[in-house]
Parts: sequence; C-alpha cells; structure tokens
Amino acid sequence: MPETPESPKELPLAEVAAASVVTMASAQECETPQTAHVPKPRKENAPMLDIHPAQHAASTWRDFFIHIATIVLGLLIAVGLEQTVEYFNHQHQRRELIEDVQAEALHNLPILENDVKSGLIVERWDRAVLDALRQAKPQSTVTIILPPRPDYSVRRSASRAVWTVAHTNGKAALVPEDLAEAFDRCDYAASLTYKTLEDIFLADSESMATEARIGTKLEPGATLRLSPANRDDLAIAVAHSMAANADFLYTATSWAGTADAVAHQVQTREAMNVYISQHRAALAKAREQ
Repeated sequence: MPETPESPKELPLAEVAAASVVTMASAQECETPQTAHVPKPRKENAPMLDIHPAQHAASTWRDFFIHIATIVLGLLIAVGLEQTVEYFNHQHQRRELIEDVQAEALHNLPILENDVKSGLIVERWDRAVLDALRQAKPQSTVTIILPPRPDYSVRRSASRAVWTVAHTNGKAALVPEDLAEAFDRCDYAASLTYKTLEDIFLADSESMATEARIGTKLEPGATLRLSPANRDDLAIAVAHSMAANADFLYTATSWAGTADAVAHQVQTREAMNVYISQHRAALAKAREQ
C-alpha cells in the first residue's frame, strides 16, 4: 500500500505572529511616495479652471512686458465681451418695454372711450334730476318725478401696470429721456383718473346714505315725495355726484388723449398735446348734444 504523506507540522502561534510583523514591515519599507496609492479626485471635486503657470520665468524686461500686455489684453477682451452682451441685452429690454407700453395704451383706448360715454350718460341724468329737484314747487310735501335714464355699462379702470412695474424694476431708466417723459405724462393722467374714480365712489356712498336717511331711492322714472329739507339734502348729494363725475370725465379724456399719443408712437411730451386736444374737443361736442 502507498504511504500516506505526512501533514505539515503546525507552527506555534508565536512564530505566526512574528512572520506577520516581518511581512508588514517589508511592505512599508518598499512603499515610497512615488509608489504609494493616492486616491484620484472625484469628478465633482475637480477644479473648474485649470490654470497653467508660465513655461519659463521672464528673463528680460521685454519678456516681462509681453507677459503683462498679454494679461491686460485678455482682461480687456473679457470686459469688452461682457459689455457687448449687456448692451444688446439692454437694447432688447428697451425695445420690449416700449412695445409693451404702446400695446397697453392701445388696449386702454376703447375702455376709456366707453367710460367717457358712460360718464356722459350719468352726467345728463344727474343734471336732469337736479333740475327736477330745483323746479319742484315749495310745498309741505314736494312731489318729484325722476326722468328716465338710458342703460350704460359699468365703468372699468384701464391698466397702467407696465410703466409702473418698469419704475419698480429699474427698466424705465433704459428708455430715452424724451420718450420716458411722454410715458410719465400718460401715467400721471392715469393716476388722476384713478383718483377721480375714488371720488365718485365716495360721492355715491354719500348719495346712498342720504337716500337711506330720508327713506327714498333715486331710480329712473320713480316718483318721490319729500319734505323741502329732504329735497335740499338730496339735491346736495346729486350735486356732489355731478362734480365728481365731471372731474372723472376730464381726467379720463386726458388719459385717453395721452394713451392715443403713446399708441401712435409719439416720441416727446409736447407732441402729445394734439391728441389730448382732439379728445377734449370730442368731449365738449358730446356734452352739447
């Protein structure tokens, strides 16, 4: 029978530990800074700009000035490119803003014209009511028949958002001075119109309070029976409404004139006067009818 090979003898634990220490020491002695493992930088930690130093130091004044001139030229090119991009960006913003202001003015024109028509209907009816109150015979009880009134649409506030926002975000400074003055004049007329609308609401509130106090209501075709004192109070309320409405007609007509000028691409404040005069003349003619 073949002989069974003898199994190697197990080494003592002390000898195994000594062999491990010798192996680790040999590995450390063999590892140098050149052979040591250096982890590669991850992609997100890599530098964004790789700057290469000069290949050789400047040895003469000529090389030094060439190096400085190269740096200065590079900076000038970078600044010039930035300024060029900013210039064209401002040009685009200026053109877009002017077009938006003109489009808003064109959109406002029919709204303002309709508001003026509604204001004229209210003005004629208020005058007729005030005449009826004045002409009533002074007795213990005054009887008044209110005149009829045509239907009219509720007045709406036209928009003035574009130029207001441009002042807020600083884009208004991009517009040439003469054109900016024209836009400012249109916006000022708009602000006055908004103010007169508030006055109309206050006058209407006063009129409603007077009606509630004397127990009557101003409605077209209604028959009112009032005491002379109540008649006078109602006449005062109607007069206040007429005054507020007259102010609105004037400011709304001015706004319509400036908006018409802006929509026709008027470039100066003085050139707007023609359009404003036309709209005011149309208002005066409508009042005569």
